[in-house]
Amino acid sequence: MDASQPTGDLDLEAVVQELTDIGKAENYLDAGPGEARARELGAQLDAHGGMRAMRTALAQVASRLPDPAVADELEYAWDGVGSWLG
Repeated sequence: MDASQPTGDLDLEAVVQELTDIGKAENYLDAGPGEARARELGAQLDAHGGMRAMRTALAQVASRLPDPAVADELEYAWDGVGSWLG
């Protein structure tokens, strides 16, 4: 599975791009709109492809961020989404 493949009726590429944009412009752990949207997107990934879709998206996001370590924040933001433990 890669970001160019849809997951069910979810456009994985669009989700990865939005998560990347959040990571570049905001903080995944801001307790505000960035974190809330990241959690919503994580829930969509979980509903349409489970942990596999979430892991794939996280790897794609990390590869697109200027500082891949920022993706660690996304892991924490997703804590409790589906069976994700951040």
